Amino acid sequence: MKKFQSYNELEDFLKKEKIPFKDNKKEILRSIKSNNKRFKTKKLALVCSIFLVLITSLAFTYGYIREHEEFVKSHNGEIKGKLIDNKGNIVVQVGVMDEKNYDKRKKESKKRDKVSNEFKDLAKSLEKKLPDDKIALFIPVKDLDELTDFDILNNTEKDYTIKDIKDTVTINNPIPKVIPEGFKFNRSFVNYKYENFYKPYEKEMTYKQYLNKLFKEAKKEGKDYYYKEYKRFSKLSSFWIEYTNNKEYIQRLFFTFKKGKTTLLHDNRYPNNFKTNIIKHNGKKYLTDFKSYYTYVYIDDELWTIRIDKPDELDINEMFKIIESIKSNN
Repeated sequence: MKKFQSYNELEDFLKKEKIPFKDNKKEILRSIKSNNKRFKTKKLALVCSIFLVLITSLAFTYGYIREHEEFVKSHNGEIKGKLIDNKGNIVVQVGVMDEKNYDKRKKESKKRDKVSNEFKDLAKSLEKKLPDDKIALFIPVKDLDELTDFDILNNTEKDYTIKDIKDTVTINNPIPKVIPEGFKFNRSFVNYKYENFYKPYEKEMTYKQYLNKLFKEAKKEGKDYYYKEYKRFSKLSSFWIEYTNNKEYIQRLFFTFKKGKTTLLHDNRYPNNFKTNIIKHNGKKYLTDFKSYYTYVYIDDELWTIRIDKPDELDINEMFKIIESIKSNN
């Protein structure tokens, strides 16, 4: 199954729709492993934070959310902050979901992770056979009584060198030209646009209902899984870039870039304590919550929303320099 990551010390939790997701704790642990026991507790907390943020962060990444208002309503959510562009459009909004919704999503996440692991090898073998211009919808069915998990195979690629990511993310797409001293590119995940297999059913049913329909059909036919291929386009829908420093206690700086408007809901047991703020720097606006920063750029008349998760040790002015190094015509 595909791997998706982001970094923040917040606790973000599951959105309504079933999301292609894989637990990356082991990979993350390997990447930050250190022999220095003094940092062991901090690093364990870091891994847990990363794992928690992955789930709802996919709401930031995926483009199949039909209406952001539906997304908020389905989570009993409340928007706490909005970032509005110079044209008066809401480009980023963040808020919280209630505690009951969080508990429900957490249980669903545990079920999905278990199924994802059971079908992992099968999904990988199917994905290896896919050409670059194809994706596949994969839904586990065997020994399951209800829809629990699904994956979009081959919609994501990884880059492990700065040259690769620059070749993938062309000059017409946002990519920082400046990074803080002591930090270097570590890796990036790129998500591609693909054929909207759900579109013909949008007026009839929700995305979840549609997937459930496919699950039931495959179950009735006695299949172990549902599988169907669709077109993958060369255009990017989103990507994230990770930078790390060279210190013994590794710090990570994440930038997530997504085409179009963004809505993100965090879990918060105490919604009244969830604070957002709008800050300005050199004429550019940022929406902040906890330790995340959100902003946007228009490139070739296309809106890109940007989420920045920076370590405490990184001065905010360094972050501003990075953002301002991205070409913008807004």
